[in-house]
Amino acid sequence: MATKIYATGRRKTSVARVFLIPNGKGKIEINGKELEKYFPANYVSVVKEPLVLTETLSKFDIYATVKGGGLTGQAEALRHGISRCLDKVDREKYHKILKSKGSKKALWTQKGKKSSSVFKEIKKRCQKAPFLFLFSFTSVPSLKIIKSF
Repeated sequence: MATKIYATGRRKTSVARVFLIPNGKGKIEINGKELEKYFPANYVSVVKEPLVLTETLSKFDIYATVKGGGLTGQAEALRHGISRCLDKVDREKYHKILKSKGSKKALWTQKGKKSSSVFKEIKKRCQKAPFLFLFSFTSVPSLKIIKSF
Protein backbone atom coordinates (compact mmCIF):
# COMPACT_ATOMS: atom_id res chain seq x y z
CA MET A 1 0.00 0.00 0.00
CA ALA A 2 1.27 3.46 -0.88
CA THR A 3 1.88 6.11 1.73
CA LYS A 4 -1.08 8.09 3.00
CA ILE A 5 -1.23 11.85 2.66
CA TYR A 6 -2.98 13.58 5.54
CA ALA A 7 -4.61 17.01 5.74
CA THR A 8 -7.22 18.76 7.86
CA GLY A 9 -10.07 20.74 6.38
CA ARG A 10 -12.21 23.23 8.30
CA ARG A 11 -15.41 25.16 7.71
CA LYS A 12 -17.40 26.98 10.41
CA THR A 13 -17.51 24.47 13.28
CA SER A 14 -16.86 21.37 11.13
CA VAL A 15 -13.50 19.63 11.00
CA ALA A 16 -12.53 16.95 8.48
CA ARG A 17 -9.48 14.70 8.78
CA VAL A 18 -8.69 13.51 5.26
CA PHE A 19 -6.39 10.64 4.22
CA LEU A 20 -5.58 10.49 0.50
CA ILE A 21 -4.08 7.26 -0.85
CA PRO A 22 -2.35 7.45 -4.27
CA ASN A 23 -2.86 4.71 -6.90
CA GLY A 24 -6.46 4.16 -5.84
CA LYS A 25 -9.67 3.58 -7.74
CA GLY A 26 -11.61 6.69 -6.73
CA LYS A 27 -13.26 5.30 -3.61
CA ILE A 28 -14.40 7.96 -1.12
CA GLU A 29 -15.33 6.83 2.39
CA ILE A 30 -16.55 9.18 5.14
CA ASN A 31 -16.94 8.02 8.75
CA GLY A 32 -17.06 4.41 7.53
CA LYS A 33 -19.77 5.06 4.90
CA GLU A 34 -19.63 5.63 1.16
CA LEU A 35 -19.88 9.24 -0.01
CA GLU A 36 -23.31 8.78 -1.63
CA LYS A 37 -24.73 7.20 1.55
CA TYR A 38 -23.30 9.81 3.92
CA PHE A 39 -24.27 12.98 2.00
CA PRO A 40 -27.39 13.80 -0.05
CA ALA A 41 -26.88 14.14 -3.83
CA ASN A 42 -26.45 17.93 -3.84
CA TYR A 43 -23.44 17.75 -1.46
CA VAL A 44 -21.64 15.01 -3.42
CA SER A 45 -20.63 17.47 -6.13
CA VAL A 46 -19.26 19.88 -3.49
CA VAL A 47 -17.03 17.16 -2.04
CA LYS A 48 -15.81 15.96 -5.46
CA GLU A 49 -15.11 19.48 -6.77
CA PRO A 50 -11.30 19.51 -6.16
CA LEU A 51 -10.95 16.06 -7.74
CA VAL A 52 -12.97 17.07 -10.80
CA LEU A 53 -11.05 20.34 -11.23
CA THR A 54 -7.69 18.56 -11.14
CA GLU A 55 -8.98 15.56 -13.16
CA THR A 56 -7.87 13.08 -10.49
CA LEU A 57 -11.23 11.53 -9.63
CA SER A 58 -10.14 7.94 -10.29
CA LYS A 59 -6.48 8.26 -9.22
CA PHE A 60 -6.90 8.43 -5.43
CA ASP A 61 -8.80 6.70 -2.63
CA ILE A 62 -10.01 9.01 0.12
CA TYR A 63 -10.83 8.11 3.72
CA ALA A 64 -12.10 10.84 6.01
CA THR A 65 -13.62 11.47 9.41
CA VAL A 66 -15.84 14.50 9.81
CA LYS A 67 -17.11 16.04 13.06
CA GLY A 68 -19.21 19.02 14.07
CA GLY A 69 -21.54 21.40 12.29
CA GLY A 70 -24.20 20.57 9.74
CA LEU A 71 -24.09 18.86 6.37
CA THR A 72 -23.05 21.99 4.46
CA GLY A 73 -20.18 22.73 6.84
CA GLN A 74 -19.04 19.11 6.79
CA ALA A 75 -19.13 18.89 2.99
CA GLU A 76 -17.15 22.11 2.60
CA ALA A 77 -14.66 21.07 5.31
CA LEU A 78 -14.15 17.82 3.42
CA ARG A 79 -13.62 19.76 0.17
CA HIS A 80 -11.03 21.92 1.93
CA GLY A 81 -9.22 18.84 3.29
CA ILE A 82 -9.14 17.14 -0.11
CA SER A 83 -7.75 20.32 -1.68
CA ARG A 84 -4.99 20.50 0.91
CA CYS A 85 -4.10 16.83 0.30
CA LEU A 86 -3.90 17.39 -3.46
CA ASP A 87 -1.73 20.43 -2.79
CA LYS A 88 0.69 18.20 -0.87
CA VAL A 89 0.78 15.64 -3.70
CA ASP A 90 1.97 18.08 -6.39
CA ARG A 91 1.96 21.74 -5.41
CA GLU A 92 3.17 23.10 -8.76
CA LYS A 93 0.51 21.25 -10.73
CA TYR A 94 -2.61 21.63 -8.54
CA HIS A 95 -2.13 24.73 -6.40
CA LYS A 96 -3.07 27.36 -9.02
CA ILE A 97 -6.10 25.39 -10.21
CA LEU A 98 -7.51 24.89 -6.71
CA LYS A 99 -6.75 28.41 -5.52
CA SER A 100 -8.37 30.08 -8.53
CA LYS A 101 -11.62 28.17 -7.94
CA GLY A 102 -11.67 28.90 -4.19
CA SER A 103 -11.36 25.30 -2.99
CA LYS A 104 -8.29 26.09 -0.88
CA LYS A 105 -9.96 28.62 1.39
CA ALA A 106 -11.17 27.75 4.84
CA LEU A 107 -14.15 30.03 5.20
CA TRP A 108 -14.95 30.90 8.81
CA THR A 109 -18.02 33.04 8.27
CA GLN A 110 -20.31 32.71 11.24
CA LYS A 111 -23.10 34.74 12.72
CA GLY A 112 -21.53 37.51 14.78
CA LYS A 113 -22.44 38.37 18.33
CA LYS A 114 -24.14 41.63 19.17
CA SER A 115 -22.11 44.05 21.24
CA SER A 116 -23.37 45.31 24.59
CA SER A 117 -23.91 48.80 23.17
CA VAL A 118 -26.69 47.45 20.94
CA PHE A 119 -28.55 46.10 23.96
CA LYS A 120 -28.10 49.38 25.85
CA GLU A 121 -29.56 51.31 22.91
CA ILE A 122 -32.57 49.00 22.75
CA LYS A 123 -33.09 49.40 26.50
CA LYS A 124 -32.98 53.20 26.16
CA ARG A 125 -35.59 53.23 23.42
CA CYS A 126 -37.93 50.98 25.34
CA GLN A 127 -38.01 53.04 28.55
CA LYS A 128 -41.31 54.70 29.27
CA ALA A 129 -41.72 58.46 29.13
CA PRO A 130 -41.32 60.01 32.64
CA PHE A 131 -44.55 62.05 32.51
CA LEU A 132 -46.93 59.36 31.39
CA PHE A 133 -50.11 59.13 33.45
CA LEU A 134 -52.80 56.54 33.35
CA PHE A 135 -56.25 58.15 33.53
CA SER A 136 -59.59 56.67 34.40
CA PHE A 137 -62.77 58.18 33.03
CA THR A 138 -65.82 57.70 35.22
CA SER A 139 -69.43 58.57 34.53
CA VAL A 140 -68.79 61.99 36.02
CA PRO A 141 -66.68 64.05 33.64
CA SER A 142 -63.94 64.50 36.22
CA LEU A 143 -60.55 62.87 35.87
CA LYS A 144 -58.88 60.64 38.41
CA ILE A 145 -55.16 59.91 38.32
CA ILE A 146 -54.73 56.24 39.05
CA LYS A 147 -51.01 55.78 38.79
CA SER A 148 -47.99 57.83 37.90
CA PHE A 149 -44.95 56.08 36.46
